[in-house]
Amino acid sequence: MSKLGQRTKKSLPETKKTVSMQSETGVGLLGKARGISFNPLHSVGMKLFLIVFCCMVALVYAVGIFSYNESKKIIENKVSGTTAQTVDQLASKLELAFRFYEDLSLQLLTDKDLGTKITSVQGKDVGTFDKFSMITAIKDKINAFTIGGNNGIDVADIILMNGEPVNTVKPENGFLDLDWFKQIVAAEGRVVWLDTRQGGYLSKSQNASKDENYIAMGRLLKYNGGKQGGAVVVFDIPLTYLENSYLQGVSMGDAGDVLILNDQGQVIRSTHSEIVGKPSGITLSSEDKASSLKGAVVARDKVDGAAYLNVFKKMNTSGWTVLAKASVAELTKETSKIKDITMISAFASMVIAAVVGLIIALMVGRPLRILRERMQAGAKGDLTVRTAFRSKDEIGQVGSSFNVMMEQITGLVQQTTRSAAEVLSTSAELLSASKQTTTSAREIAIATEEIASGASSLALEAEKGNMLTQEIGSRMKEVVVANTEMRDAAGTVQNASQQGSLTMMDLTAKTSSAETMIRSLVEKVESLKSSTVSIRKILDLLTNQTKQTNILSLNAAIEAARAGAAGRGFMVVADEIRKLAEQSKENIGYVGEITETIQEEIGETVDVLSEAYPVFQQQILTVAAVDGIFKQVQSSMDGFGQRLSEVSDSVGNLEFTQQELTGSMTNVSAVSEESSATSQEVASLSTEQLGVSEALTNLAEKLEQLSVSLQESLRVFKI
Repeated sequence: MSKLGQRTKKSLPETKKTVSMQSETGVGLLGKARGISFNPLHSVGMKLFLIVFCCMVALVYAVGIFSYNESKKIIENKVSGTTAQTVDQLASKLELAFRFYEDLSLQLLTDKDLGTKITSVQGKDVGTFDKFSMITAIKDKINAFTIGGNNGIDVADIILMNGEPVNTVKPENGFLDLDWFKQIVAAEGRVVWLDTRQGGYLSKSQNASKDENYIAMGRLLKYNGGKQGGAVVVFDIPLTYLENSYLQGVSMGDAGDVLILNDQGQVIRSTHSEIVGKPSGITLSSEDKASSLKGAVVARDKVDGAAYLNVFKKMNTSGWTVLAKASVAELTKETSKIKDITMISAFASMVIAAVVGLIIALMVGRPLRILRERMQAGAKGDLTVRTAFRSKDEIGQVGSSFNVMMEQITGLVQQTTRSAAEVLSTSAELLSASKQTTTSAREIAIATEEIASGASSLALEAEKGNMLTQEIGSRMKEVVVANTEMRDAAGTVQNASQQGSLTMMDLTAKTSSAETMIRSLVEKVESLKSSTVSIRKILDLLTNQTKQTNILSLNAAIEAARAGAAGRGFMVVADEIRKLAEQSKENIGYVGEITETIQEEIGETVDVLSEAYPVFQQQILTVAAVDGIFKQVQSSMDGFGQRLSEVSDSVGNLEFTQQELTGSMTNVSAVSEESSATSQEVASLSTEQLGVSEALTNLAEKLEQLSVSLQESLRVFKI
């Protein structure tokens, strides 16, 4: 391809792309300007109004809610601290009261005179009058605790170990079977505090009926080391005394309560009498209970969705827990005023935000709306529109810039209209000239393409012939190489067959020698087997001799015994001969066993050699047959080598002829390729010229259309 064609081909698409982009930009912008729509929610004034409104309302509401929540937390923390102090003080007062009652029981325990009377009155030999006198003294001692009622003890009594009370009426079934009595006895002198019971644990008369709730303290009084005597002292204490003395004025509101709980969580004291003696429903962890021994612990709980504050402390003396329960909603009900003020402030901020937002919207949104309308009119083609803003702010500057922009666009449109008319006249002349050039280029291109096609066909055929001759040459070389390899292989096989024949002859000789040796070995093993039979006979003879020697030694011993003292020496000799005979018998038996083993193994060897002898004979025959095969192979390979030499000579002549043919086909292929390349270059130049002419024609037509379209577009503008 020529340099002129390359430059023309590159410049034409760029020119078409530029003209197309200009046309699309002008028409597209005008179409978009005509289709502009306005949504009030997208207005800058509305956005400013919403931003001011939302920010002010959100800020006021957030501050109010934060103040409300913080005030709730502060009140809860203050109430928790105050309640914890109250519970600490209340628990300390109750501890003092309970220690007072324990000290009273300790006085009874350390009173020796009382201990003597209690021990004596339960004796078997005490008289009726003495018993009455001692019971009266005991009764006076115990009544001293209840006189005046200043210590809170309503009823006090000492119950003897036989279940007989000293100061009160005995229950119908007695005291011994009551659980609380057994609990006090099992405590082994430790103080036991009994839970709330309506009517108390002791009665002054059979007809006594009490609706009041009582707690009680009991203790086992042991005297003389607990070996004899003893009694149980019980104090009935009304709850009203504790409430009037210690709990009066302590309140946790209408929804709250001050409770005393036992270890099982049952209510001992409450302002609500209906829950006394029932489970409280409040769960206290063992860790919190252990911590409450040192000071009051604050915990939060929910009951039926309502939040409660539980402040509790466990008492050391009784093991009971003082718990103050307060409703969080009741504690923080005064903070609802802050919430109401927050809602009123939020409403007021909404009104103020609306007014401020409207003012900002009018100050900013109205000028922008006017500018938008002017720009929409200009986008539709009215270039005479202008703004009349007098302000010096950013909006006034935007209006001035808009006026300058419209004046510049007006001048640009006027200049474009004049240029469009000139382009239209020029494009008509260019279109006529390009059509004539295109016709001539098309005829030249057709002729050159036919010439290039013929040259290409000739070059292809020549190239194909050249490839075939080259392939034949490569095949011939492969045949020569293969023939040479076959000749070498034949020589190798011939040498191997000769070596195999020699090896087989040697193997035949060695096999014959081995057969002779095996035959001799069989004969010698047969002779050895006969010798072992002879050895066996000799051993039998020696065995008989040892038997005769035993008999002779036995006879000698008998004769020596008959001779008495004179034959003792002969008896010793006879005994030694007998021992030697027995030892010889054992050795002969051992040798006999070894001989039998040797005889058996020799027999097995003879059998194996007898089986191996026919195999060796068969091997000799097989070796002879293989030797014949090797001789036949050697004879065949000699003939095959001669035939390969003749084939190699013929292939060499054929290879020389093929090389001459390859050279001729190479020359023909080179000439045809050169001719085809020249024809293709001429055809390419013709095709290029035709393409340039057609592109030039299309460009002229598009330029004419663009000029007409540009004039139509410019008619829209009002100057």
